[in-house]
Amino acid sequence: MPDTTYVTFDESWDATSRTGGRALSREEARARDATVPPYAVIYHVPGREVPPGACLVASKADVLDSWDFCAAGTERLRLPPGCAGARVRGVITRA
Repeated sequence: MPDTTYVTFDESWDATSRTGGRALSREEARARDATVPPYAVIYHVPGREVPPGACLVASKADVLDSWDFCAAGTERLRLPPGCAGARVRGVITRA
């Protein structure tokens, strides 16, 4: 496991290119969390081109779609939407 991992919030996630859309501030992501439009949470590791993972979140619609990638960018795991009844309401509301 890397020593440093950080997240960014993005307007969208493209699973094919493994890139996010327009960057969102924490406040914009919180506002989206309170409404229906989805947003992406993308995990980053310094020095690694491909993010190790990403989640597409739409709390009000009870949607959590998740991808996990190896260092080469190959998809290792994709959890189906609504996996195990996951509820993500308030995922970024805590500091």
